[in-house]
Amino acid sequence: MKNLLYLLISSVLIIACAQKKNEKASTIMLGNKPTLTTRQVATIATQLHLIAGANNTLLLADSSRTTSIAVYQQLMFRKYSTTSKQYNIAYNYYAQNTDTLTWIHDQIITQLSLLQANTSK
Repeated sequence: MKNLLYLLISSVLIIACAQKKNEKASTIMLGNKPTLTTRQVATIATQLHLIAGANNTLLLADSSRTTSIAVYQQLMFRKYSTTSKQYNIAYNYYAQNTDTLTWIHDQIITQLSLLQANTSK
């Protein structure tokens, strides 16, 4: 569980740092709301954590691997019919409300815990 929390925190920091400073949230938003719901943000964040974890594991196992983590992330964004820009805007929008951000992080931890429990059976 401790490793899961470290993975969660590091992934959030990576995603936050990747966003351009000058990017305006209004370019992807419809009205005052982002195009992604809190549930979608939580699901996508969970997938990003899984990709990051798998990437770290594979890098340790095979240092000659040449496929970039960005390739897997783009495939995941395509699966959910969104972009990293839309995700970052939605995440930052919801992060403005502490209760919403806490709910998203709780959902991420719950989803990752369920996946871990299912794979350890």
